[in-house]
Amino acid sequence: MSINCFPEEIVADILVRLPFKSVIKVRRVCKTWNSVIKSCTFIDTYLRRSLLIQSEHENNSDGRRHLLLRKKNGWYGNSYYSYYGNILSSPSGYAELIKPAIPDVIKRCFSHLSMVGTCNGIICLAHDGLLQDEDAPTIIWNPSVRKYAILPSPNIKKNNFKDTQTYFFGYDSLTNDYKVLRIVTVRNSLLGVEVYSLANGRWTSLSTAATAVFPAYLCSGFLRKSKDAFFKGAMHWVLPRDRNSKEHLIVSFDFGTELFHEIVMPEGFRKTGCPCYILRYGESLALVQIDNGGEHFVYGLHLWVMKEYGAVKSWTKLDNNNVLFKGYRPTSPLGFNSCDELVMKILVDGDRRAIVVDFKTGNKNAATALDGYSSMNPFVESLILLSQPNAVSY
Repeated sequence: MSINCFPEEIVADILVRLPFKSVIKVRRVCKTWNSVIKSCTFIDTYLRRSLLIQSEHENNSDGRRHLLLRKKNGWYGNSYYSYYGNILSSPSGYAELIKPAIPDVIKRCFSHLSMVGTCNGIICLAHDGLLQDEDAPTIIWNPSVRKYAILPSPNIKKNNFKDTQTYFFGYDSLTNDYKVLRIVTVRNSLLGVEVYSLANGRWTSLSTAATAVFPAYLCSGFLRKSKDAFFKGAMHWVLPRDRNSKEHLIVSFDFGTELFHEIVMPEGFRKTGCPCYILRYGESLALVQIDNGGEHFVYGLHLWVMKEYGAVKSWTKLDNNNVLFKGYRPTSPLGFNSCDELVMKILVDGDRRAIVVDFKTGNKNAATALDGYSSMNPFVESLILLSQPNAVSY
């Protein structure tokens, strides 16, 4: 019987169950299969199924979650990307899966580009910082299908040498659209905010009303240093309430409504002078605080989780006050792994290393496979960009 005898919906139902590498290969079997796989319906269905499988494996803690990590070779050096599996059976708990091939256009711009976000297997690279090089491209890249798209130039142009820009990347599930948020400031004032839509292929400047909640005096450099978390279709930051205040709050940007909002922090975190980071913790939003070392150089970690998103009263303290660091300093968190353990960067005798912290027991274990990496994000192989008209193959 010919493969063309099967109805297209049956073919799609069979193909969507194949492993990712097999899906890529069978596109060459015939034009019908290639057409099915490149359709928006199939791409979305395959992504939802992959995320569901990944979620089920996370609940079983059997290590099928993939992580995308980035390591930079020196301050101005090239970035290196690796996929890792949170493999419980490996000696360090992590095993390198693959180093994705990188297109030449990204290699040529490495000194200018930073990874500003990743979502559903897509990586966004952009030039964060002073607007000294307006020619540096903003790129949306899918290493799994070896395709990338270069975004058109933004609307807000360079005003003077003090202008800075910061980019963020997210996904609007209501419209099935991937968006890039760009915030431009001059000195300590907000110059403008704009959003790029992959579906529409253009930049749109936001109105003054849309940015009313955002603390306009903050420079983009502060945002770059602040840890951000993409959750529930919104990007989140911990920021000072105003210029002279020690009180902090959570500012979020909803990629669907394209509006900024405020979320109140737990009372104990609002006026602290200790470093505080916002992270995704499973299906919740979390805050991690690092205590000052004090005279004895003993640092502590604290974890608060918002169990019901947006409900201030649902903030819950989860640590049991026994996560302490003596003799070395925790610098910043990379993120939570599939076992809800926190992967932290630490400084030991001048060397940057990684450890895994279990808040339930207070145990800390080395994660030498992750030493030197500067970011860690959940990753899933997807077909996004496969049917994008302006995407370039490499």
